[in-house]
Amino acid sequence: MVYMFEQKTFLGKSHFRNGTKFDGVWIYSVQNCTEEFRTEFPDETVSRCIEVFRKSGNVTRKKSSGRPLKRTNETINAVEKIMENKPRTSIHRLAQKIDLSVETCYAILHKDMHVYPYKITSV
Repeated sequence: MVYMFEQKTFLGKSHFRNGTKFDGVWIYSVQNCTEEFRTEFPDETVSRCIEVFRKSGNVTRKKSSGRPLKRTNETINAVEKIMENKPRTSIHRLAQKIDLSVETCYAILHKDMHVYPYKITSV
């Protein structure tokens, strides 16, 4: 479940608001925080968000460590330049020229340039 920024901020504030100091040590009640969160935002769960907040001290999500995208501004500009010079270039030839996969070229044409390539066939 992905929480909105407003919900995460509320959780962080509620977590510290419900803390009590006992023998010089702060003790935080997840149960009180959960109850307060449920009254404010019904139908949501809390434990995962509080765990992330405790570990990182931040309510925003960390940057993805996944595979980097090949659809960068440089590749998009290169595809646009090639297609402006030779608009009849096939996707396979385009992929060879730029050294990208056919799927990436197809995504650039569709999502970034809003071009929908097709091959004319006689029926």
